[in-house]
Amino acid sequence: MRNFYFIAVLGLLFVGCSVDNDEIVNEEIGVADVTVCDVTAGADNSITLTNEYVMNNLYTPARLERYFKRLLDEGVPTDGTFSPSMESLILSYQDFNFQTFTTVYTVGEGGCTDFTELSIVVVEKIEEPSTCFIGDDIYQEVENKFIQENIGNDPVKLKNYYLGLLNDEVPLNGTFSPEIATIGNSYLRDNYQTFTTVYTVDFGDCTDSVKITVKVLPACAGEDKFVTRTNSFVQNNLYTPSRLRRFYLRMLDSGVSVNGTFTPSMETLIQSYQKDNFQVFTTTYTVDEEECSDSTKLSIEVIE
Repeated sequence: MRNFYFIAVLGLLFVGCSVDNDEIVNEEIGVADVTVCDVTAGADNSITLTNEYVMNNLYTPARLERYFKRLLDEGVPTDGTFSPSMESLILSYQDFNFQTFTTVYTVGEGGCTDFTELSIVVVEKIEEPSTCFIGDDIYQEVENKFIQENIGNDPVKLKNYYLGLLNDEVPLNGTFSPEIATIGNSYLRDNYQTFTTVYTVDFGDCTDSVKITVKVLPACAGEDKFVTRTNSFVQNNLYTPSRLRRFYLRMLDSGVSVNGTFTPSMETLIQSYQKDNFQVFTTTYTVDEEECSDSTKLSIEVIE
């Protein structure tokens, strides 16, 4: 009797455990049964069009639908639905042209869908962007030799040089402060300096300015040089190509590279000296490096 009762109790315990386990299994299955939805309709988009453009291009439901689909992000399916429909939007447009026409575009099916809002704002005229900006500040470096050969003391050429540094399409009827004449006078007093002027354009309803800075650099081969030496000095000191070369290099301005070339060569100059001692021996010294290509004339006049 005691054994039978014990067996009966065990049976009830097993039945109870079986029910609990089934519930746990069912709950776990329910959690795992989740559908992953990767459909996307993209971001909302809006565009502003003139009434004239809409009348000439979006006058049928088919044309309007194609235009709305062009507003979709790249890769969004084009087989979705619009609400309200194109026909409804056209009817609304016919009631009143100048408004915002918005439709909701939906893609996907069943419980896996996404939507985006697409809008066309119809206006009478689209204002042009402001033309008030004439560019960022300008910095230019130029060799003094270029200024001397191409501009000199001509204020018209100097003005044209500054105007040529402006961005394309910038009006050329603006004003300089300080004026170009002031810059030219300052250059005559000291070539090697930085010249800055502010160029301003008045558009009527707005103005804009740009700062133009030009730094004048010495020619990288230096200035031309001319010296006089006696025939006795030349015979005693410059009688070999290497000695003559060193003398010419000492004539260069301080800081000029000594890796340039001479034309004519030292050998050619010595041969010319042997034919006629008393003359001017001129060679062109050229520096041709990554940041500079320039030449200077070096001359030795031999006298009695």
